[in-house]
Amino acid sequence: MLELELTFLLKSFPPAFVEEVQTGNYQNIKSQKEILDYYFPRSLDHPRIRLRKNGETFELTKKLALSTTDASIQEEQTLVLTAEEYQFFAQLEGKKIHKTRYRYEYLPGEFAEIDVFQSALSWLVLVDFEFQDLAQKDNFSKPERCWWDITQDATIAWGILAGKSYQDILPLIQRYDYTPLFLT
Repeated sequence: MLELELTFLLKSFPPAFVEEVQTGNYQNIKSQKEILDYYFPRSLDHPRIRLRKNGETFELTKKLALSTTDASIQEEQTLVLTAEEYQFFAQLEGKKIHKTRYRYEYLPGEFAEIDVFQSALSWLVLVDFEFQDLAQKDNFSKPERCWWDITQDATIAWGILAGKSYQDILPLIQRYDYTPLFLT
């Protein structure tokens, strides 16, 4: 499956988003899921195989870059797993990421995935936008609450973030003048 995606550091949470999280009265938040990812093999700086527990869904995914100059275009191969298969793979030693993903309607009919990282990467918040075709991606205008486009920054790719702490990546994100975000 072709994946077209742009990733940004989030500058600030939309006020309506914060209110919905605090009250649990979701209008613009269309879903909220706890995601636990393991990246394999652990020995690689940027592992491309991901084991994911997404709510009650389990999958094994491999992402392949389709361009050496544009990280926003990737081939994604995914196998849906049973809970037993997931448990088998979860025993392997992988690099871990834990986050809460919110599917947020930022404009009518337009959605973003806001990833609020947990555990060792707390205070990091990234937002992804997925597109149906290249024209839609190429004509995208980022919402004002998005900070820097980090799609092409290989030092902050998901597989590279896996297994790291916020302190580990601080030198990487300081160049973006990123301010840690807290969802209270």
